[in-house]
Amino acid sequence: DTLTSTLPGSEDMAWVDGTTVIAGQGSKLFSFRRGDNEWKQLADYSFANISSITRLAVSPSGKWLALVGDIKPQWHPGSRPATAAAHASR
Repeated sequence: DTLTSTLPGSEDMAWVDGTTVIAGQGSKLFSFRRGDNEWKQLADYSFANISSITRLAVSPSGKWLALVGDIKPQWHPGSRPATAAAHASR
């Protein structure tokens, strides 16, 4: 049986229990529960500079979630990262 379509651009999903599946789309984590009509957003990890969730795993007990994601760089290539010493010399 088809429960739902996957999220566009989503590469990985994980079952939480017998009725709920989670998936990442960009920096956001979504869930779909059997009987629902649509995916529901659970979290947005953009605060942690995650640009794309690429892997998910749920512990057998369902209490723990592991996720892997691509990180947005904090500085641009070619520029030097700021340091406390650089700021102190100004």
